Amino acid sequence: MWFTRQNWWTQGNDPVQHSAPYMEWTKVDVCSGDGGTDPELPNEAPTVAFTAPAAGSEFTVGDVVSLSVNAADSDGAIAKVEFAVNGTTIATVNRAPFQTVWTATEGNQTITATAFDNEGATAVATTSVTVKPEVVEPENQLPTVELAVSSTSIKVGESVTLDATAADADGSIAKVDFYANGALIGTRATAPYSLAWTSTAAGNVTFHARATDNENATRDSLKKVVKVQGDDTGGIVENCRPEGLYQTEGVNVPYCSVYDKEGREMLGDDHQRRVIGYFTSWRTGDNPATGKFLANDIPWDKLTHINYAFVSIGEDGRVNIGDVNDPNNVAVGKTWPGVDVDPDLALPVTSVRWRLTRNAMT
Repeated sequence: MWFTRQNWWTQGNDPVQHSAPYMEWTKVDVCSGDGGTDPELPNEAPTVAFTAPAAGSEFTVGDVVSLSVNAADSDGAIAKVEFAVNGTTIATVNRAPFQTVWTATEGNQTITATAFDNEGATAVATTSVTVKPEVVEPENQLPTVELAVSSTSIKVGESVTLDATAADADGSIAKVDFYANGALIGTRATAPYSLAWTSTAAGNVTFHARATDNENATRDSLKKVVKVQGDDTGGIVENCRPEGLYQTEGVNVPYCSVYDKEGREMLGDDHQRRVIGYFTSWRTGDNPATGKFLANDIPWDKLTHINYAFVSIGEDGRVNIGDVNDPNNVAVGKTWPGVDVDPDLALPVTSVRWRLTRNAMT
């Protein structure tokens, strides 16, 4: 029989299980049934058993593994539980629940949990797991694509056939897109990847094909240039369009009003490069803070181009210059006495911005 002394108020805690230092009860003595004092009873070792992970479990390098045990002491209390992997301590837990985590490393791993009771007795539990190396997925390889054209020189109205050869070493081809001067002209989802294109205007047309694989990776082919000749001349029409500048099919753009026969912009004999001025509509002089800067203030001899912003986009999505009947409308109604503009520059304006050169306004 145990004689114990209560240290503080308890909620029915068993004196046998709660008589360690700093606990609710203090063990005073042990006595026999006839009133004599018995020798000190031997300390019982604690018990410990793994609840996780289960023996034989498999993990991958880098996995965070939960380690958990149940530990108890029949004649005292559990002071701590030490967790170790292959003999190396990784954590010490001083109170229930007795659990921790471990980041898995490759190999066959032996995990132990050592329970210590309040008198230093120990018990050991063991479990073993296998940790496999991390599987690294190979990086997707780009597809390959080559483009062939049936002819490198045709006349306006004639067709050229584009044939692409596409493959993917680690997957499959999802589609092949065909482009003319950077614009998509057709797509083929299955082989043979072939497309016929009919010319509508003279000039050089640059084609390329783009292959897309099953993981959406793409690769472009080398470019092929086809010369489209005009019917009347038998040669390439001189349309002044700069090489590489896209021409919308069916639209006749007067490139020669701005570019020479070699596709170079005409800047005048005294200018070798563009000099662009930005002429704003709000420098009318109505606002003293911004001052006045009008057409006669522009240093015409120093510029090749002027960009003038004077319109906005209306709620209907169309170009809007405001009330054309308003005399104070800076787009159409403002006048400045004594300010003259060269009549050659007074041309109709039909776009959101007009560009004024020394030779023409567009």
